[in-house]
Amino acid sequence: MGVLQATMSEEKVTLKDRLLAIMKYSKKSRVMVLMSIVLLFAVISGAVMLGGCSGKTNPVVTNTEISTSTKIDDLLSRIMSSPKESSNPKDYINAHQEEYDAIIKMDLEALPYLFSEFEKGGQTGLNGYIMESLCRNILGSEDIKYLSADPQDWYDTYKAHMHSMLEKNTYDFVKKSYPKGSIVLNGMDLNKENFYKSVNYDPGKDLLSFTIPKTIPEGYKFYLHVSGRMFMGDKSNGMSFHAFDEENQNYSWVNGKTYTYSLKSENLDECMLVFGLIDKNNQELLYTIHISPDGTKSIDNTGQLLCFIKVYDEKIRMLTFDEIEWVVKTDTKRVNELGLDAELDFPNGYYIHNESVQENSLKVSDDVKVYIINWSDLANPLLTDVNGLTKRMAEYPAPYHLTIKDGLIVEILEQYRP
Repeated sequence: MGVLQATMSEEKVTLKDRLLAIMKYSKKSRVMVLMSIVLLFAVISGAVMLGGCSGKTNPVVTNTEISTSTKIDDLLSRIMSSPKESSNPKDYINAHQEEYDAIIKMDLEALPYLFSEFEKGGQTGLNGYIMESLCRNILGSEDIKYLSADPQDWYDTYKAHMHSMLEKNTYDFVKKSYPKGSIVLNGMDLNKENFYKSVNYDPGKDLLSFTIPKTIPEGYKFYLHVSGRMFMGDKSNGMSFHAFDEENQNYSWVNGKTYTYSLKSENLDECMLVFGLIDKNNQELLYTIHISPDGTKSIDNTGQLLCFIKVYDEKIRMLTFDEIEWVVKTDTKRVNELGLDAELDFPNGYYIHNESVQENSLKVSDDVKVYIINWSDLANPLLTDVNGLTKRMAEYPAPYHLTIKDGLIVEILEQYRP
C-alpha cells in the first residue's frame, strides 16, 4: 500500500510538470502565430507595392562607384529597349528622355567612352544612331555641319576634321578652341611633340638618336620610317639609306626606349623621319622630321623616297608602295656592301636594290602634282594627274620618286630607266 501511494504521488508530480510544459508551449505558439501573420502581411504589402510600380521607368543609375562606361552601357540598353515596333531612333530617345538626358549631363565625361565605341568601327545600327545624337548634342558648336550617311561615317569624318585641325595648328590651340572635340585626338599631340623633342643628331659624334613615346593611345600603333641620302666620294653621287627595317616592318618599337644610329656628317645629305600613329583601320596621321648635316631639324618639311607603286585606291586616295634603293655602278662602296658584281649586275649602269618586300601606304594630297616621262623630251617630264598616273602604271612598272609633306604625298615623279 505504501509503495502504491508513493508511486501515485510521483505520477501526480510528473503530470503537473507535463501540464505546465503544455501551457508554456501554447503561449509560445500563440506568439509565433502572431509574428507569422505580421510577416505575411508585410510580404503581401511589399508585393502589392512592387506590382503597382511595375509599369514605371527604372530609376537612373546614380551610384558614383559604378564606372562611366557601365553607367552609359546601362542607360543605352534602357533607351534601346522600347518601342521595339519602331525603327526611328528619335522614338526610342523620346520614350526614354530621362536616360538620354542623364548621359547628356555627363558632358565631357561621356565623350571618351562614346568615341571609343566608334573606334571599334561598324556603328551603323540603332546604338550608333543614338550615340551619334548624344555626341553631337554634347559637342554643340564644336560639331561639324555634315549630313552623314550613317553614324560611323559621321564619326570618321569628324575625326578626320580634328586631325586636319591638328596638322594646321598647335595642339594647345586645338585644345583651347575645341575642348570637347580634341578628346578624339586621344593623346596624339603628346606623341608628336614628345617624339620631335627627343630627336637629336650630333654631327660631332656622327650619331642620330630618338626616343619612342612611353604611351601610345589605345587602338593605335606607332609608325616610324628612318631614311635619307648619303654622298659618296666627291659628293657627285649619292645613295639612299633606310634604317631600323625590322622595327618598322613589325611595329616592334619599344615604348620609352632610346634608339641610336650612326650617320657620318661629312657624307650626310639629308635624313628624314616619317612618324606618327596608325589606327586599326590603317588610317594614318603622319609627320615628317627633316634633319640637316649640321644637326638642325624641322618638322613638316618635305622629304623624298624612291619606290615601286603597287596600287592606288582612288576612293580613299591611298597609294601603296614598296621602297627601293637606286644603286649606281660607280658607287663602289655600296656595290661591295651589297656583294654585287660591277660587271654582271649593272647592264645599264644601275641596280635596283629592294631589301624587303614591305609595303607602306600614304594618302595622296588633293592637289598632288604628277610628272611622267615625256618620251619626246626626256629632260622635260609631262605634268598629269592621278588618272594619268594609273594609266601609266597599267602600261608598265616603273620606279617613282615620292615627295612627302606632313605625311601626305604632294608630288610623284616617274624615274627614267635607260
